[in-house]
Amino acid sequence: MAPIDALSGFLDQLLGYVLFDVEDRYAIEAVAVYLAWQGVLLTAPLAEVFQLASGRASFDLAGARRDFRAVIGPTVEMAHFYKHGTTS
Repeated sequence: MAPIDALSGFLDQLLGYVLFDVEDRYAIEAVAVYLAWQGVLLTAPLAEVFQLASGRASFDLAGARRDFRAVIGPTVEMAHFYKHGTTS
């Protein structure tokens, strides 16, 4: 698999981490990807990345984070239960 083939999945994972920060604890304002072979760091503001990813002129990050948490929350709780035997 060529590096470009893995880039889409990597970016999805990166944006998933951003969405998982529901309380905006880390105040992420931009994302970056380092292209090692080219020695180039690509950086883009978060708003621009989500506008491009969603195909919308504007993007409600807080709303997307709430929706993401509602969808992923049960899976996270189940994984926690199986790992520790409890959800508390």
